[in-house]
Amino acid sequence: MINEEGKLNKNVSRRDFLVRSGSVVISSTIGAGILSEKALADSSQTQIADKHPEAVQPKGDVHNAMGEMDQWPYPIKYGEETEVVADVLVLGGGVAGCHAAINAAKRGAKVVLVDKGPVKRSGCSGAGVDHWHCACTNPCSKVTPEEMLEMLDEGTKGGVMGYGEYGNGITCYIQCKESYDALLDVEKMGVPVRDVNDEFVGAEFRDDKSKLMFCYDYENKHCIRIMGAHIKPTYHAEALRRGVKIFDRIMATSLLTEGGKTGERVVGATGFNVRTGEFYIFKAKATILTMAQPNGLWVFSTELNGSASTFWDPNNIGDGAAMAWEAGAELLQMDAVMTGLSSSGGFTYPSYGAGNAHNT
Repeated sequence: MINEEGKLNKNVSRRDFLVRSGSVVISSTIGAGILSEKALADSSQTQIADKHPEAVQPKGDVHNAMGEMDQWPYPIKYGEETEVVADVLVLGGGVAGCHAAINAAKRGAKVVLVDKGPVKRSGCSGAGVDHWHCACTNPCSKVTPEEMLEMLDEGTKGGVMGYGEYGNGITCYIQCKESYDALLDVEKMGVPVRDVNDEFVGAEFRDDKSKLMFCYDYENKHCIRIMGAHIKPTYHAEALRRGVKIFDRIMATSLLTEGGKTGERVVGATGFNVRTGEFYIFKAKATILTMAQPNGLWVFSTELNGSASTFWDPNNIGDGAAMAWEAGAELLQMDAVMTGLSSSGGFTYPSYGAGNAHNT
């Protein structure tokens, strides 16, 4: 350790060296076990006191690395209220919500899209998409939508994924019939879905005529590989281009019904800004709920795996299903929601707020 005269001081203890060099911060972060938990806490306070003696506060206060109180970085707007009116209100800004908003805007509707995260990278597809399911009408597919539905129905009866992410039999059939058309829409927006550079010519999973590439089932070719690392930013840009008004970081809390009566026609929704607390009232002629399925009903190992205990976005906590139920919707098969889809690796970004109070 170098003293104030610039000379090497050999009489510095290991503890003092760690404290003064700042290594204690690193060791506590990576769990190297150099010092005990109590020693780390004492060392951190000593380091702060050495540099900023006026900043040391009793335990219970929250300080940053400089010993200063953290300040909330956004304006507080509790009590403020904003009303938004639209033809179509879309709640949930994932792939489904963005696609719905864009198509409604194409037809001339005034569209509002609401998401509790930033639409540009939120949701299960925030980190990208590498395949497109149930494209049964693509020119290479050897299964019809009806045959695909039958296979998935058998899977449901057998206790495996079955309809899984596709909802019930009706919504699954719609997807099997229209999934490829939706993919063509995405391709027009700018997401690469073909091997146009002939990088994989001759590969078993590639069709040389259409240049489409397939995954999982090379024989029936109903699941298409795509280069979708930036699918959400592409959706985001297209939505803005179509005039969709996007409200990021608005946590929807309830559906509004005519006369406030359960079971009546939905006429909008309420929500609040997760950064400012500002309250929002959305009024619309039509409301589309695309807030994904609940993830937490059957995944109980988060204390072991953290957010990697499911490969779906851990922010999908069932708020959309709860809102629909409170508005009078009937919910089926909730005891079987996502029972078999746990994973040892997460496919999305960590939860908002997970280990970082400013990541909201």
